[in-house]
Amino acid sequence: MSENSKPNGSAQSQTYKPAGPATKSKLPLLIGNHDDFLEGKVMDESYEFNKYLPTFPNVKWDPLGPIDFEDKGLKADPNKKNLFDAATKVDHLTPLIGTEISGIDLRYLTDQQKNDLALLVAERGVVFFRNQDITIEEQTELSRYFGQLYVHPFSGIPKGLDHVHVVYTDAKMRFDSSAYAKRDVWHSDVTYELQPPGIAILKLMVVPPVGADTLWGTGTGLYSNLSPAFREYLEKLEAVHDIETQAMGAVMMGWPLRRDPIKTIHPLVRVHPVTGWKSIFVNAAFTTRIANVPQSESDFVLNYLFRETAENPELHVRFRWQKNDVAIWDNRIAYHSVIGNGGAYQRHGLRTMNHAEVPLSITEYEKKYGKPAQNRAGRLMTDVDIWNPVPKEEVKKPVANGTTNGVVVTNGTASPPSDDQSKTENTEEQQDIPSPTQSGGLTNGKLGVLAPSYWMRGIKSN
Repeated sequence: MSENSKPNGSAQSQTYKPAGPATKSKLPLLIGNHDDFLEGKVMDESYEFNKYLPTFPNVKWDPLGPIDFEDKGLKADPNKKNLFDAATKVDHLTPLIGTEISGIDLRYLTDQQKNDLALLVAERGVVFFRNQDITIEEQTELSRYFGQLYVHPFSGIPKGLDHVHVVYTDAKMRFDSSAYAKRDVWHSDVTYELQPPGIAILKLMVVPPVGADTLWGTGTGLYSNLSPAFREYLEKLEAVHDIETQAMGAVMMGWPLRRDPIKTIHPLVRVHPVTGWKSIFVNAAFTTRIANVPQSESDFVLNYLFRETAENPELHVRFRWQKNDVAIWDNRIAYHSVIGNGGAYQRHGLRTMNHAEVPLSITEYEKKYGKPAQNRAGRLMTDVDIWNPVPKEEVKKPVANGTTNGVVVTNGTASPPSDDQSKTENTEEQQDIPSPTQSGGLTNGKLGVLAPSYWMRGIKSN
């Protein structure tokens, strides 16, 4: 495959050698003595998971070529009946992202349940399973079901398990909080690849007694929260995803680069092939600039998106790990960040991932599948489209006799209000509008420019 090959999509990729001195932003995230790992030494003979400690073999792999991929979510039951019927509890943790499923043993999923799981993570971003006995061999086979296994170009791997990424920190090798801004560690994994991973599976065998939680965020939710005009602007753009910062950190820690670093151009708004939902596809760890716009414009737009990614709690779910918990997420439409407050406590886990498709732009998705790409807002029961809220006359809540939300309720049965009732309710609603002193942006019962945007969508003016 040539460096500029574009299999099944628009992404453009090229290889390069990292060059130049390391800056503060390129310092490694971990500090401590890595020599034992680099030399393949066992740190403690009594440690239960010694064989899963990270190693860094000094080998050279060929560049990745085109990889065939078929999303198993396309074979799922839209209602996910096989998966949900086997569970004892399905708990949606936030409106936009995160579901915890109880009563499922991941070792015994049927193929149809795996297909349903692929659809669920595409919709909910990340799904959690507590206290799983799944081995790394069984985890590998589960990942392999979803697609060809991904092999990281330089991260720590257990000896003989090239496709397994080791998550490991302890008193000797821990996060260096002085080396990075907190927002800069939010990322989707290895988005610089031509075909970045789809479904990621992470199991933690050892966890701190407190701290080192993981946050996930939703790219489809981020897209939906943007104004329609801004979304339309972003849909036309492409962004550069670059391995340089991560590769430089690896070199500084003495880790060999097993595959030549690359950088790749992907659509800034990608479309998930199963849901058809549009998602923002940039992250502070790997996205360096927007292509074909002035640098200052690129910096301005990316800084805003990175800030929303890291700082908007409506887009996040936080997971407190316990021993043997498993998180499964869709790396195409979810991003994540570990909270580096685990201190000197040991934290040890194993992650596997599969390659997915070359990211599809809206045009490419609609041409391939023959249907329009969609905004995810309002398409799940838990979703609310903040730009197109449900009209009041459509909100019918069973309450005691009276009126609510413009609907007359008698013995639990709703009917449209009369003209007189509508006038009365409108008058009462106008009287509830805050005074100019209270709001800082209301004048004569009308919303001024200083009023918060949610007032502008939710309150009528004269």
